[in-house]
Amino acid sequence: ARHRGVIHRLMTCFVGAWLLLLPWTAGAESTVDSPSRLELRDLTGATVRPLADDGQKATLLFFVMHECPVANSYAPEINRITTEYGAMKIRSYIVYVESDLSAEGARRDAKDFGFKAGTLLDPKHELVKVAGAKVSPEAALISPSGEAPVMALVKVSRS
Repeated sequence: ARHRGVIHRLMTCFVGAWLLLLPWTAGAESTVDSPSRLELRDLTGATVRPLADDGQKATLLFFVMHECPVANSYAPEINRITTEYGAMKIRSYIVYVESDLSAEGARRDAKDFGFKAGTLLDPKHELVKVAGAKVSPEAALISPSGEAPVMALVKVSRS
């Protein structure tokens, strides 16, 4: 019975991500003229330019959905990567992609899972389009020029 619940949550996460992101990413190119000028809101409501060329070597984006058990289970690994890459001048952000998620809901989730990276809301999927993200969880490493991101689907692997 426990496995059935986990499988159900996983399927809900993947189907939800697919349904949520498909209309925004299917054949859609980013409408942002310059990725470095893209502005999103963080959880305090402040405007952030996550891809600004400000001396960082790159930006690492973790696209997540707050009720995705797979994304949430990777919180310790995301924190480890955030710390390790931060030392190499690569900034990291958690990007919540749900259009109906409030800043308060995202703040609770980020606190519950102890995310160390900066946290952004992308309800219009502007950053999703720039990175070409399609599922949750997914990570993209983007150069300061905003050129072709290196995508990495976070794989589910339990030993």
